[in-house]
Amino acid sequence: MNLVGTFIGRDQNKPMEPAFADVLESWPPLVKFAADHGVKIAIENCPMIFSSDEWPGGRNLAYSPALWRRLFEAMPGETLGLNLDPSHLVWQLIDIERVIREFGSRIYHAHAKDLEDQSRRSL
Repeated sequence: MNLVGTFIGRDQNKPMEPAFADVLESWPPLVKFAADHGVKIAIENCPMIFSSDEWPGGRNLAYSPALWRRLFEAMPGETLGLNLDPSHLVWQLIDIERVIREFGSRIYHAHAKDLEDQSRRSL
């Protein structure tokens, strides 16, 4: 499978709705181009919460199931999917198993990280 992993960037100075509108202007042609060339796009789910003075200085638009639903509805087909990192779901208190059940067919790549709660470790 030809696969590109990326983020869907967002201007951190804009509220979500105008930022989402920006994505709906720029991303459908990218998704169509990828589809025309047999490439799938796997979007990362890290919120990328950084302040304005640290790298990378932006946000990721596609960090939650509610936003993925909207994106997949706006850009239907099999081209756009997820590069799922469950560790980002944990700290957002999002149920990993529910995400896998709902979006399993859209998970094109996954990261594997230790999700152990370090605060529970004994010294």
